[in-house]
Amino acid sequence: MDKDTLEKLLGFTDFTVDSVVVLPTQIQIHGHARFEQAVCPVCLEKCNTVNQKQARIVRDMPVFGKEVYLHLTTRQFHCTNCQRFFYESFSFVEPKRTMTTRLEKYLYQCCQDSAFKEVAARENVRWDVLQGLFTRWAKRQIKTDLATPPTRLGIDEFAYCKGKKDYAVVIVDLDRAVVYDVLENRDKEALIAYFKTKGPAFCASITLFSCDMWAGFVNTAIAVFPHAEVVVDRFHLFAHLHHVLDIHRRNLRKNSPKAVCFKAIKWLLYRAWSKLSLTERRVLLAAFRQAPVLRKVYFLKNELRNIFEADLSRQEADALLSEWVVAANALADESLTKFVALVESWKKHILVFFVSRATNGLVEGINNGIKTLKRVAYGFRNFEQFRLRIIVNFLQPL
Repeated sequence: MDKDTLEKLLGFTDFTVDSVVVLPTQIQIHGHARFEQAVCPVCLEKCNTVNQKQARIVRDMPVFGKEVYLHLTTRQFHCTNCQRFFYESFSFVEPKRTMTTRLEKYLYQCCQDSAFKEVAARENVRWDVLQGLFTRWAKRQIKTDLATPPTRLGIDEFAYCKGKKDYAVVIVDLDRAVVYDVLENRDKEALIAYFKTKGPAFCASITLFSCDMWAGFVNTAIAVFPHAEVVVDRFHLFAHLHHVLDIHRRNLRKNSPKAVCFKAIKWLLYRAWSKLSLTERRVLLAAFRQAPVLRKVYFLKNELRNIFEADLSRQEADALLSEWVVAANALADESLTKFVALVESWKKHILVFFVSRATNGLVEGINNGIKTLKRVAYGFRNFEQFRLRIIVNFLQPL
C-alpha cells in the first residue's frame, strides 16, 4: 500500500506518513506533521523556528486484528513574538494523550455498554487508563448535555450496596427523561445543602417536584424550591393500597390453607378489573365469594384508580377523594383505615397530580435500569465512578 492511500485511510489532514512497520500484533506508522509552521497558542502568531524535536507514540483504532501505533516526530517551536516555547499540536490527538481522539471515544462507548474489566481485557488497555479515560469523557459529556437546567424534577432512592442499607438518591429531569444527578446521601440536610449549592436561580426555576411519601423529600422541596408544586407519586400511593390487599390475602391463606381459591391471586389483586381477562375475573370472583371483605377492598382500589384515570380538575378530584375516604372508613377495616389516614395526611400533595399529571414512573424505570447497571458495573471502586456511569447511561450517546 502506498503512502498516499494510507494517509487517506487514516483521514488525518495534518499528518504525513514516512514509513510503516507491520509486526505480528502491531502496525507501526512513522510520520511527522504535514505543515512546516505552527501557530503559537498564546499570541496566535505563525512560528517556524524549531527548538528541538521529540518522539511521541499515539495509539489509534485497531485494524485487521492488529493494534495501530503512530510514531510521531513532534517539534518544539520558539515564538519570537512572545518568547514562548510550545510543542506543535495535532487534530487527531489531544495534548499529552497517548490515544487518538477517535480511539478514546470508541473505548468510552465500550465502557458504557460493558464492564471495565471486560473492555480492558478485550482492547488490551490498562484498567487505570480506562478508568481515567471514562471519567474524563463522562464529565465532558455531562457538562455539555446537562448544561440546560431542569424545570421539573423527580427523585427517588435506591440501594447501591446490597445488604448494607446504603441508599443513594437519583434526581431525574422529567422533561428530558435523563438523570440529572446521583447523590450518595439521602438525608434531608444533605439534599437541602446540595440544591442550595446550585444557586437561587436554579431553585427558583423548579416548578414541579415529584417524589414518594417520604417526608425528607417533601420537606427538602418546600425548603429550597419556592415556586415548585410538590406531587406525591400515585404509584407509590397504590403500592401502599396493594399492601393492604396483600395483608388480607395472606391472612386468608393462613386461616384457610387448603382453600384453592386463595392461591395464586396476588398479582391479580394488583391489576385493575378492566385489565383482567374473563378467566382471571372468574378466579378473583371465586375468591371474593369466600371473602367479601377482600372483594370490597379490591373494588375500592378500583374506584380510587378510576378517580386518578379520569380527566378531573383539582377541585373535582378533591370532592371525589373525600367521598372515597368516607366509603373506605365505613368498611371499618384496620389496615384500610391506616391507608386512609395516609391519604388524608398527604392529600394536598396527592391532588397536585390532577394539575400536573406528573408521576415518578419515569424515575422508577430509571431505577430498574440502575439495578441492571449494578450487575455489570465491575471496575467502579468508588461512588463517583458509579455516579458518572449512571448519568451517562441515560444520556444520548455522543
